[in-house]
Amino acid sequence: MKNLYVFFIFLAALTLNSTVFAMDQKYESEPKDKFTAKQSKPLKYTSSEYEYNVSNRWGAYVYASLIYWQPREKDLELGELSPTNTATDKFQIETLSTDFDLGFKVGIGAIFRDGWLLNAEYVRLHTSNSQKVTLPSWASGFTDYWTTVVTDSEFYLCWKLDYDILTLDISRSSYIGEWFIFQIIGGLKGGWIDQKINTYAIDSSNSNRFNADYKLNSWLIGPKVGFTTKFLLCETFRFFTNLNFSLLYQDFNNKASIDRNDGSGSNTIAQDTSYIVPNIDTAIGFGWRKAFQNDAWIIDLSASYDINYYFSQQQLRRLVTKEFASDIGALALQGLTLTAKIEF
Repeated sequence: MKNLYVFFIFLAALTLNSTVFAMDQKYESEPKDKFTAKQSKPLKYTSSEYEYNVSNRWGAYVYASLIYWQPREKDLELGELSPTNTATDKFQIETLSTDFDLGFKVGIGAIFRDGWLLNAEYVRLHTSNSQKVTLPSWASGFTDYWTTVVTDSEFYLCWKLDYDILTLDISRSSYIGEWFIFQIIGGLKGGWIDQKINTYAIDSSNSNRFNADYKLNSWLIGPKVGFTTKFLLCETFRFFTNLNFSLLYQDFNNKASIDRNDGSGSNTIAQDTSYIVPNIDTAIGFGWRKAFQNDAWIIDLSASYDINYYFSQQQLRRLVTKEFASDIGALALQGLTLTAKIEF
């Protein structure tokens, strides 16, 4: 983890250096006005022309994205099935299976005459995944990881995730080649990542039901640095990649209510903690861009595969299982993003 922090500091310094360098450069390929641009257009369509409409005038843009993402989190195992015959069958760990869910992004931005872009974005994904375990014919019992029941005849777990993230960043194309564009990004990232886990177990010895409910509320904020690359395939189509790194201060509020296995009530556990949490998000995809009415407005459509990875997120498991105190599971989000943007 120490090496990861050093890498983040190095990347931030590199980004700052690139920013200062970019501020001293001039877009020699930019025409002075739109009329000159129309008359002096070369035979080959270049990336400097592709970026012309966002680097030679004031403007603004809005966009919306449909996301179809799958959340996955380490340490969400339900428990362990014990075989009746250990000579022929193996112990089996049951892990929560998660589905893809729909969410959205919305954003707004300003385009400055010197090529800088200011962007604000909100991402929302609220998901719920559940799974039930009943004893198969080959198993003698099930030991869950979340309740106080020793041996279960049935176990159920439901995991809910509320993911609400805000970003505010600035960016600028620090290199514009003939068919390649390199854009640096810096800014702030913050928001809320809340989780709930509701479980119950049926005790195989007396058929009594025991519940265990967990709740995690957290907020986070920190700096973000990164870059975008664009490879022009033709006049309107591009291939692009994004890679961003964030170091986030995250405050966790954890609570659990766990029924005692003797039926005498429940235990309530609470824990407040905070961490510096690394985050990596990346995307790869294709885009289409077209200007209309002499560059008065532009439509930009894109499709990408995204991965968003947050370290140290599974705090709830620590409340009931001591061996997870130093190994905190990460949260990963991955899936498809479809975006429509209008510049004017």
